[in-house]
Amino acid sequence: MELTKSIHKQAAEHIFKHMAPFVFGHGADHDSYFFNSGTATLIDLGCGPLALTCEHVSTPFREFKATNEKKSNAQLYIGGATGIDRPIIACNKELDIATLQLTTDELPQIPHGHKQYGTQLIREIYHGPIKEGDVIAFSGYPSEQTWRYKTGVNNLTAFHPCACFSEAASINNDYIICQSNHINYQSNSDRLLTLTDDPTGMSGGPAFLIRQENNHLSYFFIGIVSSGVFLSQNCLTAYVKRVSRLNCDGTLKEATK
Repeated sequence: MELTKSIHKQAAEHIFKHMAPFVFGHGADHDSYFFNSGTATLIDLGCGPLALTCEHVSTPFREFKATNEKKSNAQLYIGGATGIDRPIIACNKELDIATLQLTTDELPQIPHGHKQYGTQLIREIYHGPIKEGDVIAFSGYPSEQTWRYKTGVNNLTAFHPCACFSEAASINNDYIICQSNHINYQSNSDRLLTLTDDPTGMSGGPAFLIRQENNHLSYFFIGIVSSGVFLSQNCLTAYVKRVSRLNCDGTLKEATK
């Protein structure tokens, strides 16, 4: 598949609709707010909406919640939806997958004024074949300073989304290693967005297998971004954790022997 600028733009816009920032922290006011951030993928497999992220994102939140839950300014944001007491349904360190509960009433709050982000739920997981060289696009919210900006809504911190287009380099039952050579982003400012050697903040973002037939693009949800390293400004090697063991209620199947 030839990845033209038009395909990059179209695919990035599709992916951005299915994710939201995952942010937790506390502070006296928004200018001095201390927070950690990752990305949440928004799904509903038939048993109600869920926020899907990485175990290494949810575990610090669980630890933060245990020590800060009673502070009036401690909060968890999934996009614009809040809830420091949000239940964690499943958390698996080996898979690096965690699921958190969402309610249908919260869904309109998640986009937080954005028409592009957090507006749709993934309804199906792809269980078909994936081969080396297949095109995989994945996305998330880098937490580096240049990727943050203040919104006009209560002066809250928001994040520019980043989409990466890659080829599957190595395929395992539980993960895929992807080599990206194109990075696309949407920015609401003229500030230069820079990336260092660690894509911190993108963990938990959605990954899609992309297929093209007769100029039509099809997107198949396969997993979430787990970890990676930037080799240059436009080259990222990333681990995508497959979510084929995810049940519709957010629990995880046991590994087959």
